Amino acid sequence: MSDRTRRIELDDDIDRLRYRCPKGHTSWEPTNNHFWCATCARRDADAAFTHLVDHKTREEIPRSEITLVSEMGEYDDWKVIG
Repeated sequence: MSDRTRRIELDDDIDRLRYRCPKGHTSWEPTNNHFWCATCARRDADAAFTHLVDHKTREEIPRSEITLVSEMGEYDDWKVIG
């Protein structure tokens, strides 16, 4: 993880609420190399985006500078079985 990489705990509600989609919604989910927002999708807005906004600092953080982790490990290491 580089000095610029932001670590977001997907299982931590406080972390999830701190980071928002570009429209300010907290209903974002990671998908491969970008993010998707359920609220934007329901409002017929572009629901896919490549960065999150830190609600605390107002900084836009590109997906490439974010490490997503949960109790299952790093998101980028998850494997789909099936």
